[in-house]
Amino acid sequence: GLRKPAAGRIALGGTDITPLGVRERSEAGLSHIPEDRHRRGLVLDYSIADNLILGLQHRFSARGAMQLEQVQSNAASRIREFDIRPASAVLPARALSGGNQQKVVVAREMRGRDYSLLLASQPTRGVDVGAIEFIHEQLRAARDAGKGVLLVSADLVEVLSLADRVAVMYEGKIVARFNRSEASTEVIGAYMTGASRTGEHPSTGDGSGELGAAPAAPGGADAGGADAGGANAGGANSGGANAGGAA
Repeated sequence: GLRKPAAGRIALGGTDITPLGVRERSEAGLSHIPEDRHRRGLVLDYSIADNLILGLQHRFSARGAMQLEQVQSNAASRIREFDIRPASAVLPARALSGGNQQKVVVAREMRGRDYSLLLASQPTRGVDVGAIEFIHEQLRAARDAGKGVLLVSADLVEVLSLADRVAVMYEGKIVARFNRSEASTEVIGAYMTGASRTGEHPSTGDGSGELGAAPAAPGGADAGGADAGGANAGGANSGGANAGGAA
């Protein structure tokens, strides 16, 4: 919702959400883990409790006043469930490690919202090994619960460990789609660098109940994955999700 699309439409669960703003898209069932937690995911000088309700303040207010007990109760629950440390809701987000900052973002986007499609962009960038595994578990759990997951990642190992399907973008266009069993670093890399071209490796499979992943490559090349859940964003991709050009 930060930029207007130049062409096409974005549909989520059969509903056209192209003209909607960020809040309206969220209410329609879209959740988003941004790639830059400092610029897009957190207000570093806000408390952990306040960061856990960013974009959701309207759900914690009545007659124009914040319901502080609800805010603190929500924070205590998320801190406990996601093992955010230090476990103090009043600390500013900048006091946390990178991994715990990312847990705040993931907790808000995966528990604070009732979503049908999760767009997770570089969700484990710059975090420790323990946090990486925890976030991966949350993504798999979302997939297993029937949520649509579109993962964008610069880490090919992450893509291949999580994706049920992989799509590759080169120069802004999808050039190949794979089932996980067909994907490897060598095959994906050839498409990411332009060595292989569009149409040489068409997609197979119906995308039902899948977790998708999308690694970014130098020179504007991305590999993406699509997940089911009745979501379709940004283009036509039967049974899957297509958001930001990665399907």
